[in-house]
Amino acid sequence: MTYIPKNKIKNNLYTLGGEFVYASNNEEYIGDYYKLYNGKTFTGKTPNDPNSLELKPLLNTTPGGNNEPIPTSTPYSPTLPTPQDYKNGEFIRYFVCRRN
Repeated sequence: MTYIPKNKIKNNLYTLGGEFVYASNNEEYIGDYYKLYNGKTFTGKTPNDPNSLELKPLLNTTPGGNNEPIPTSTPYSPTLPTPQDYKNGEFIRYFVCRRN
């Protein structure tokens, strides 16, 4: 395995299940895992553990679900002016900005 700086790895994470499945056979995984800077997750406490296997997020299996990963951010959906707004000559817009 190539060298990865310590600040690019989240070590000693644990799952009780319902979060990840093995990438190779889609069986649910329970136990220790670590996460890399690129979002990939592997079994074991650290990258130095032998026989680390890749994990993937458990898919959305709720009724009516489309088996896609659960989104982690709000989707972008712009509000466009209506013909009435053009007639009024004004349109109120709201902007959101993170302050951290």
